[in-house]
Amino acid sequence: MYEHLNQVSSNVSTEVAKNVRKDLKHHFPLVKFSVRKRGYGAIDVSWTDGPTTEQVESIVNKYQQGSFNGMEDIYEYSITEFNTIYGGVDYVFTKRSLSDETISKAIHLLKLEHVGSCDDIPTVDGYRRGEGLSTSPFDHFNPFYSWQRLITDKASELDLSNGFKPHLKAVHTNAGWFAEVNGAFIAATQSNGVKEAFSKALQLI
Repeated sequence: MYEHLNQVSSNVSTEVAKNVRKDLKHHFPLVKFSVRKRGYGAIDVSWTDGPTTEQVESIVNKYQQGSFNGMEDIYEYSITEFNTIYGGVDYVFTKRSLSDETISKAIHLLKLEHVGSCDDIPTVDGYRRGEGLSTSPFDHFNPFYSWQRLITDKASELDLSNGFKPHLKAVHTNAGWFAEVNGAFIAATQSNGVKEAFSKALQLI
C-alpha cells in the first residue's frame, strides 16, 4: 500500500517531507507541489490549481501525529503505526493557489448557474481587486453569498489534477430538464433542448 514511501529511522522533518513529496507525486503525478519544512515539527504544502484542498489533505493529514488542545494549551500526540514507520510531524499546513484561468472558469460556471442575474459579476481582475465583496446575484445582499465568496467557493471545488474536464449530465426536475456542467445548471426549453444546452454551456467555459 505504501511501497512508494521510505521507512524512516527518526521523525526528522526533512525525512518526513521527502515522503510527503513521494506520496503527492504518486497520487497526483501531473501536479507540481512545494513541500517545505517549517522549523522542526511542521511541514508546508503548497500548489497552484491541481487537486482540491480536501483531496490533498486526504493524503497528507496522516503525517500529522496529533493536535493542539487549546483548552489545556498542550499538544496531544496520537501517533499511529503509519507515523512510526513512515514518519510524522506535529503540523501539516496546506495552501492551494488559484490561477486567473481557474478563476475565469469559476466565473463562467456561475454565469450558467445564475442566468439573468450576472450584470454585476466581476471579471477576473475585478475579483482580484475584491470588487465582488459588495455585490451578489440575490436580491437581498448577504456577504456569505457575495460574488467574491461564490467565485472563491466555485473555483475551490474544481478538481484540476488532470486538467479541466467538463462533467456533463442531463438532469430532470419538477422545473423541467437541465444540462448540468460541473455543478452549474442551464435550463433546456422546447427551443433549446438538452443537447443545445450542453453546447451553449461548453461555449461559455
